[in-house]
Amino acid sequence: TDEGAVVVPNVEYPQVSEYLPLAAGEYDLTISLAGTNCATDALDLPSLTLSDGDIVDVFAIGLAPGDANFPLQATSTTGLPLTPQTASVNVAHFAPFGADVDGTSVTIKVTGEGVDAALEEVKFGDIAKDVVLPAGVELTIQVIPTGTDVVAIEGKATLDVGGSYTIAAIGGANGWELMLKPLVDQTDAPDSGALVRIGHLAPFADAATPGSTA
Repeated sequence: TDEGAVVVPNVEYPQVSEYLPLAAGEYDLTISLAGTNCATDALDLPSLTLSDGDIVDVFAIGLAPGDANFPLQATSTTGLPLTPQTASVNVAHFAPFGADVDGTSVTIKVTGEGVDAALEEVKFGDIAKDVVLPAGVELTIQVIPTGTDVVAIEGKATLDVGGSYTIAAIGGANGWELMLKPLVDQTDAPDSGALVRIGHLAPFADAATPGSTA
């Protein structure tokens, strides 16, 4: 389980267990590498709900996690829903807060149930595209200047399953507050013509100036 309790120990290829009696309820299961005391995870499964009378199966298939052709994954011949619920996010650094571009270097951390990820040495103008994150759970996003433990920006987000988003760090110059700008991305193509989204995210005017357009 996600809490570290062993359900089936030391499973070797091509072993298939006997049917295991489990109480009805919700299970958060993880496939961990043998010999690591559950410290090294190979695959984190989505939460599963088992009801009285269910007879189900789960098979790990594929090769190494992240393999381009045969990624390690879980499937079920009995229809158990094992596809992780995710969303796709473009993470952008648009905050010119440093003295120069190198001075804007940050680590962007995303934590929450089922995720503990970091993008390191991200600088002004950088965009990490199509970052896959869990959907349906609250995520904490932190922007931390490189070489420090100081959290410069922190925000919360809960993503819809299958959604596409852009989250941009903006501000930090001319009195404008550092902040995260979340956007919902359009992915369905129009029947004709094109769709264009335009944003003014350049804080070049003084925030204290009345009528500033920055």
